[in-house]
Amino acid sequence: MRTAVLSGLAISTAHLYAELLLLLRLRSKAEYLAHRLSDDETAARPQALSLAASIFERTGKLELALQCYTKASDSCPDEAFYHVEMASIYEKQGDVQNAVNNYQKALSKGDGFAAQFREKIATKVRDLQDLK
Repeated sequence: MRTAVLSGLAISTAHLYAELLLLLRLRSKAEYLAHRLSDDETAARPQALSLAASIFERTGKLELALQCYTKASDSCPDEAFYHVEMASIYEKQGDVQNAVNNYQKALSKGDGFAAQFREKIATKVRDLQDLK
C-alpha cells in the first residue's frame, strides 16, 4: 500500500513539484499529479486532496477542485479552510448562493480565524448578498 504519493514523495515535496510544474507551464503534468493525489488510495489524506484541488483550480478545472475540497471537508468536518476555498471557486463561477453558503459555513467553523480574517469573510458575505 502506498503511504505517500508519487513513489514515496511526501505531500510537501509533491507541493513543491506541483509549483515547479505550474511555473514551467507543464499543465498536463500538474493535472496528472492532481489526479494521482485525488485517487482513491490517497484521497483519505485531506492534505493530498487540498493540494489536488489547488492544482485543479490553478489549471482551470474548477469542478474537479470543488470535488476535492468537498472530499477533504467531508473527512475533516470541523475544518473551515475548505469552505473558504470552495466559496472562492463558487464566486469565480458566479454561483453567489453557494459562495455565500460556504463562506457562512467557514465562519461557523472557523473559531481559530484571526479577527481580521473573520471580518473580511463577513464583509464578503454581505457584499455577495447585496448582489442577489
